[in-house]
Amino acid sequence: LKARFEYLTARLRKMMARNADDPELANELGIVYVQHGKTEEAVKEFARAAELDPRNAAALTNLGNLSYMEGKFDEALAHYQKAADEDPQDAGLWMNRTRAALKSGKAAEAGEFSKKALALDPGLEPAVQSLLK
Repeated sequence: LKARFEYLTARLRKMMARNADDPELANELGIVYVQHGKTEEAVKEFARAAELDPRNAAALTNLGNLSYMEGKFDEALAHYQKAADEDPQDAGLWMNRTRAALKSGKAAEAGEFSKKALALDPGLEPAVQSLLK
């Protein structure tokens, strides 16, 4: 596992040396960090990706996911809002917003977010019902 981490980070850093302004590479590096339990480094890379491209919904979603994992549900909601502004057709993002809103005690918002998720992907009905019960 350590060798894989070292390989992936070295590979991505080498690519970033050639293209320092590529937000996708920063986002990818952040994902590698998350997968190996290095959340502080991941936050830095996701934030860098969002700084390079403020409309990068993936980086914004990843920042939201890390905030959610840390129990910072209102912060997660803010990141998810920015991501949804950029990619409103992502049903999974609306589910993330539903979860974060519920954890923040915002049941009415969660209900609205879940309706949006279902409108985009009716197959999410069982997951929505499970969350809202």
